[in-house]
Amino acid sequence: MKLFSCTFILVLFLSCNSSKQNIKHLPLEVSSTCPENGSCTFEILKNKSFLIKNSFGDSYPEFVDSNKLIFKFQYLRDFIPNTQDSSYKEIILIELNSDYDELDFSSIDFESATIDFESATIYFGRICFCRGQNGYFKVTNGKLSIKELEDKSFNLKFDYMLQDIPYVVKSINQSFEL
Repeated sequence: MKLFSCTFILVLFLSCNSSKQNIKHLPLEVSSTCPENGSCTFEILKNKSFLIKNSFGDSYPEFVDSNKLIFKFQYLRDFIPNTQDSSYKEIILIELNSDYDELDFSSIDFESATIDFESATIYFGRICFCRGQNGYFKVTNGKLSIKELEDKSFNLKFDYMLQDIPYVVKSINQSFEL
């Protein structure tokens, strides 16, 4: 009976595994717009959308299945030696508000000082131990352009300004493929 119990428990543990996600795009390293004191990644989330949720005074994104496209830029500052709570992260989420299958990047070119929010939803996230200035904030001023390059790749350029919130990364310039 002991042998049966041990065998059953062993089989039970060996048959368990975590759910696997099919990640089509691994985060790309970013060097052109990343500050020297940290690391940056750029990720493309296909067929996703996000909602900004609020819980206990903190805001965070919740990703849901959709037919939209999200560009996620993340800056992670290096830890400061011998300092408690020195972690600092900035996240830019750009969601294109059209069907992913019908996107025409040649039409997404906003050269004015204000973003056309009928075409994109953009949020800035600041995650740190900074009271009152932590969470996700809607971006209302900036320039966004996505252009197709000759080799069938694309270039995203985003310059933005935030009011009343300190931030490190002021622009994104990233090439990518879909």
